[in-house]
Amino acid sequence: MGSDGQRWWWHDESIYGTNFDVCPAKEMHELNIAICDPFNLTRMTPADAAAKLRLKHDGLSTYNATKCFQLEAWHMSAISNEAPFGSLIQWWIDPKTYRPAQITVFDSDCVSRMRFLYDSVNVPLPAGNFAVPKLGGLPPVLEFLDADYTNRFVNLSDGSDGNMTIRYGKKGPKGTSGGGFIMDGY
Repeated sequence: MGSDGQRWWWHDESIYGTNFDVCPAKEMHELNIAICDPFNLTRMTPADAAAKLRLKHDGLSTYNATKCFQLEAWHMSAISNEAPFGSLIQWWIDPKTYRPAQITVFDSDCVSRMRFLYDSVNVPLPAGNFAVPKLGGLPPVLEFLDADYTNRFVNLSDGSDGNMTIRYGKKGPKGTSGGGFIMDGY
């Protein structure tokens, strides 16, 4: 998935088929993008985010030879009559930049660790990195909207909130249709 500012594109190959969708930026109705925003501070105040996530500040902890702020949050849920499920997310935040350095997600069947490395920040990237790819023999298409699917969306999260998501599709009265990858930490 990518965007050159003029168009969004999605390319997906699997055993079920191949998709190569291209959509003009002005026809992408819903952009849910979170990059380096682990607590959704672009949409909430720090107090609201801390309350909603039930964040706990654990003080300073050393990560990669740097004293970082360490925060954690428990997420509990249950499906009707089943036993409750819980996960714990821990964040190490660099106190100089306030960017995530590492996130660890503990749940019932695995531990996921994401490390965030920053080669450059606020530096223009080559436009070619975001161009619609040229895939030999595979022409891009634009899926048309209809009464069942009335809006297009992009969901993109780098995982700094514990949930890594890359999703592209359409939604409407019939529900949601599209493809992508979701790794839920909670």
